[in-house]
Amino acid sequence: MSMDSTKGAPGKEATFRDLLQFPCSFSFRVIGGDIDGMEEKIIGCLKEQFDRSPLAPVTRTLSRKGTYASYAVTVEARSEEDLKSMYSALGRLETVRCVL
Repeated sequence: MSMDSTKGAPGKEATFRDLLQFPCSFSFRVIGGDIDGMEEKIIGCLKEQFDRSPLAPVTRTLSRKGTYASYAVTVEARSEEDLKSMYSALGRLETVRCVL
């Protein structure tokens, strides 16, 4: 029995490209300071640089001590390069520590 791709091949792990089919909805987790208007900054970044709006409202979760906030945002990704560019753009926002 032969397989045409590495997806599901015995002994071979799937790569990032194997796991996603574009376009697709993709969720980011943006972690940073809890500042007023951060949700709007995230939305503005996506609209200005990628001409996209979130597919659902941006949600915020505070850390236990309230020092940091985690913002969840889901957008349409059209390619792997699109995802990489979004990660970079979101990571450059003020007070952002990490993008997952």
